[in-house]
Amino acid sequence: MEYIEFLGACGTRTSHAGSTCVQISKHTVIDAGNLITPLDDAVSEIYQIFLTHAHLDHICDIPFLIEDIIATASESISIYALKETIEVLKSSIFNNEVWPDFSQIKLLNADKNTVEFIEIETDTVYEIDGLSITPIKTNHTAGSCGYIVEKNHQGILITADTYITDVIWERLNRDKSIHSLCIDVSFSSEYDQLAYDSKHLTPKLLYRELKKLHRDDLAIYPMHLKPFFHNAIVKEIDSYGILNNKSKILSDGDRIYFDPNKKTIQYDRKKNQIDTLIRELSSIAIALTAEKNIDHLLELILIEAKMLTKADGGTLYLLNSEANRLEFKVVQTDSLDIKMGGSNGDITWESLPLNAADGTKNCSMVAVVAVLEDSVINIPDVYDTDKFDFSGTKLFDQKTGYRSQSMLVVPLKNHEDIIIGVLQLINKKNHYGQIDSFNGFDEKITAALASEAAVALTKQQLIDDLEDLLESFLHTINIAIEEKSKYTAGHIEKVVDITEMITIAINMDQTVFRDKNYSDQELKEIKLAALMHDIGKMTTPEYIVDKGTKLQTIYDRIEIVKMKAEIRKRDLEISYLKMSEQADDKTKISLSDEYYNATKKIDEELIFIKEANEGSEFFSDQKIKIVKNIAKAKIIIDGIKKDWLSDDEVLNLTIQKGTLNDKERLKINNHALVSLQMLQQLPFPKKYERIPEIAGAHHEQINGKGYPLGLKGDSLSFEARILAIADIFEALTASDRPYKKAKKLSESMKILYFMAKDNLIDRKIVKFLYESGLYLKIAKKIISVENIDDCSMDFTY
Repeated sequence: MEYIEFLGACGTRTSHAGSTCVQISKHTVIDAGNLITPLDDAVSEIYQIFLTHAHLDHICDIPFLIEDIIATASESISIYALKETIEVLKSSIFNNEVWPDFSQIKLLNADKNTVEFIEIETDTVYEIDGLSITPIKTNHTAGSCGYIVEKNHQGILITADTYITDVIWERLNRDKSIHSLCIDVSFSSEYDQLAYDSKHLTPKLLYRELKKLHRDDLAIYPMHLKPFFHNAIVKEIDSYGILNNKSKILSDGDRIYFDPNKKTIQYDRKKNQIDTLIRELSSIAIALTAEKNIDHLLELILIEAKMLTKADGGTLYLLNSEANRLEFKVVQTDSLDIKMGGSNGDITWESLPLNAADGTKNCSMVAVVAVLEDSVINIPDVYDTDKFDFSGTKLFDQKTGYRSQSMLVVPLKNHEDIIIGVLQLINKKNHYGQIDSFNGFDEKITAALASEAAVALTKQQLIDDLEDLLESFLHTINIAIEEKSKYTAGHIEKVVDITEMITIAINMDQTVFRDKNYSDQELKEIKLAALMHDIGKMTTPEYIVDKGTKLQTIYDRIEIVKMKAEIRKRDLEISYLKMSEQADDKTKISLSDEYYNATKKIDEELIFIKEANEGSEFFSDQKIKIVKNIAKAKIIIDGIKKDWLSDDEVLNLTIQKGTLNDKERLKINNHALVSLQMLQQLPFPKKYERIPEIAGAHHEQINGKGYPLGLKGDSLSFEARILAIADIFEALTASDRPYKKAKKLSESMKILYFMAKDNLIDRKIVKFLYESGLYLKIAKKIISVENIDDCSMDFTY
């Protein structure tokens, strides 16, 4: 993990907030006040707990974690704490009276005790999961401590509960690698006696304590606010000006990154689960729509339904209305490796009749009843009901050794609410591999999938409902793009707004564009094209889309360059010290001067490299020569002599314009072709058939030098020209890009003017944009006020 996450940050446990619990790695937490609810199934992966002290709000989920993992875990839960805290746990909690002593009870699947108590000491570093964890004494209880958590020499100090103490501030003043302090502020200042008695801080006390801090680069994050005092504490924190360096009052879900340059964010686990589900449903819906082979489509429906509900097996039936029977189409049971139907050949099993031999309704077969009653049927255990005939199911179990248990049966209804089949799922598995009952959420999500599947299976009726389905896909795709790059998502939204404003203005114009008359449907088509114009960026690596510096990949490699600079200086120091040992005083002075000048030169070179890495200005040929000369400096790593800068580092640092090298530029430019190819695969109805052409041409140029197809002149549609101008205008004025600054409005319009003059974009549209005043209306909607300046131009070409 590149961050720590506060699973609980409140001073107590409430219906909407959890008490102290901080996840610092996949397997490790500090305190256990709120483990079970936020982590859900992932709680089984926690087996290391560092405790700050033994108060109930910091340990309350430990007993439940033990119960959750005792039957499945192969590793003990290691509880790290100071001696006094462990003694309290043993005597007051795990004493075989309040709770069993699990330090003496074995795991069911391993010859290890369920709990292992590990005594730690303050100011001692413990290396776990790639982290350095240092307990630091606090003033709360006899055995209380906070923790410094470090990764890549970047530290975060979590005090948890504490009162006034010099230890914290002395450490912070001494250790500048600690960039964030998460500190207890439990009560409002009027309750200073209560704070003293219970050994907690108030805003006033924290304000006074901060005077002991002799640095201004530390981010202060108050935590552990007691709910009754919350509003008063917030007001006081604001009045004292305690929040700084983009800090905030911590709440559940907040993430603080080890890299101090990354913004603290709040991670909503529930929302993320919903977003993930939306993305999955979107992918499923797209796959269902794209699949042309009916057998593969049926198989895909069942596979995705099993995936969404964690079912072990299932059956998909289609209704043969003429024969009045349900026909087996796909049957799968993962644990038995059974795959029948779909792409695996026909199923020869006899179909299920909707009517019995005497003509009455067949109410003995559960799949048939789902059709007859148009109902979702959820059965916890098929062996515990006599409502349906499960003799076939039981015979299957007898032959295979399987144990059918939970079952969910959902009718498939098309857009006309007509049942066309049945989806039957069996044996939902929990994260322990045990069989659970299907729940209400499973019913809803399966019903939603069944609906999508039914639409895909009745493509001849799909056209009537495609518009609503299409828009849902578009918005969902933008959610996926936003997850990958918030800048791209923001760009798309603004381009849609600009395109709409230009198109509507042209539609209303009675002068130069009086011959342009778009219907509402055509306006919608252009809007949808704008919404989809960057869909291809889903395939572009994130580090290229948002490449903020020349050396950035999945991280900024300037850090490696800095590390190698330190190695150079280290080697110089070693050489200097060795030579100085045998040298006389005069020679030592000379060596010292040489050492000082050499290290100073490295520092100056590093400053130059850092500036080069920014890519904010045009990089001249002279500067390129300097980089190449600097690169030749030698460094020894693992006994091998190398250039200070690798060939790839030089290649990127010598980019003359922006931060992308030629290969990356080609990759990002390829998104236009990918967008076109993706859109061409979608079965747009006739009224939207031009969406691929409009959206796919937003990087084309009138002179034929654009991409992806090199369209020229009249082959580039008027609507694509509008979209191209909207795309360029937004890119020029955008203030949220990591790789460039926003341009002023006047500069942006001048660039558009010269692009039009050079026959890259449409002259008439750019001129109309200016002379109608539309450019200013657009600017006021999407550009920050400080970047809107006076613009005076003569559009005589």
